[in-house]
Amino acid sequence: MLSWWTRRAAGGPARSDCTTDRTAPVVHRKTDLPEKPCAACGRPFAWRRKWARCWEDVRFCSDACRTGRRNAARHRDGGTKKGA
Repeated sequence: MLSWWTRRAAGGPARSDCTTDRTAPVVHRKTDLPEKPCAACGRPFAWRRKWARCWEDVRFCSDACRTGRRNAARHRDGGTKKGA
């Protein structure tokens, strides 16, 4: 049996366990996930794995929107963003 260095010098694969027909792993991008608008702030939010069983029931993007803290802060600040 030839050593890996000899096979490499001859133009073959460097090691016998190297294969070129491996399949690439499936990559899931966030852009492929479903989105829906938040019922409180209107911003779109994407599907999360923890919502897999109840995605139809999810209405808010965060705990702040769910409890009304975001709307209260918006009302208190006069509806403008801070620093703008």
